[in-house]
Amino acid sequence: MLGTAGDIFQGINFSGVVVGFSINYPNETHVFLLTSGGNNFTTVDPPGSNGNPKGMAINDAGAFTGTLGSMGFVISPAVTLPRCIVAAP
Repeated sequence: MLGTAGDIFQGINFSGVVVGFSINYPNETHVFLLTSGGNNFTTVDPPGSNGNPKGMAINDAGAFTGTLGSMGFVISPAVTLPRCIVAAP
């Protein structure tokens, strides 16, 4: 798919959208969304992320969660731009 070292599928919603992360050399990760049917594979790292983000779960509204280093994040779909909330441990 996207990662040169592998792709990890973590969550799927009722619409068939999958969230996970790709591992690239040298062990960098990037969050991805894969639409139902596998036709659209998109990288969606949280804004300003440089701590190897990992997508973990997605709900039926399309909001997804993940980890960014020792913090967690939530990205929810919006009309124009996604909103991202990063929470410290």
